[in-house]
Amino acid sequence: MLGGLALCLGQSRGVSSQGLNPNTKTIETGVRHSIIAAVEADQDTTSAKRDAESRSATVDIMVRVLDYALDYRFYGVVDGKFSDFDPDNGAKAQEIWADQKCHQYRGLPRIWVLAINGKITRGDKVIDIAAQPRHLGVLVPKDELITQKDRDEERDDPNQSVVTLARTTESRLRVKLTLKSTKCRLSGD
Repeated sequence: MLGGLALCLGQSRGVSSQGLNPNTKTIETGVRHSIIAAVEADQDTTSAKRDAESRSATVDIMVRVLDYALDYRFYGVVDGKFSDFDPDNGAKAQEIWADQKCHQYRGLPRIWVLAINGKITRGDKVIDIAAQPRHLGVLVPKDELITQKDRDEERDDPNQSVVTLARTTESRLRVKLTLKSTKCRLSGD
């Protein structure tokens, strides 16, 4: 029994010394997140409005981002501004937020669409947009903002893209937020 214990200790010491080899250099990978936003008319109303007069829209969106890792933290509200576009054709997608540095993967950031504001002009008529989500204890907004997230959000994969759709009930606009995760090399500071 004593011989078995000595043999076991000898093997474990050899294994642990292999892991502590200072000449072995490992490359650690991290992740960098970004949010790409696009605005378009809600699909339910696009076909009905194709024959209408030419329209143009200007839309501002407010998105809250919560991204925590051990070596990087971001919490705040970011804006996306889309101006002079045809809502039936949609606005060109643009990056509204990105991590400032590569960091350890600690899960996906949380994002919430807080508001969609703007104007749609059709001929001489101007429609104001002021969409917000419901809040407890407050009347339902006239132009309610309804958010729907991708059903595959629960997967724990740092290379995935997660899509969040936010649509307005009255002004019939849709905002598509794509949360992209990109692998990157962690700096050895």
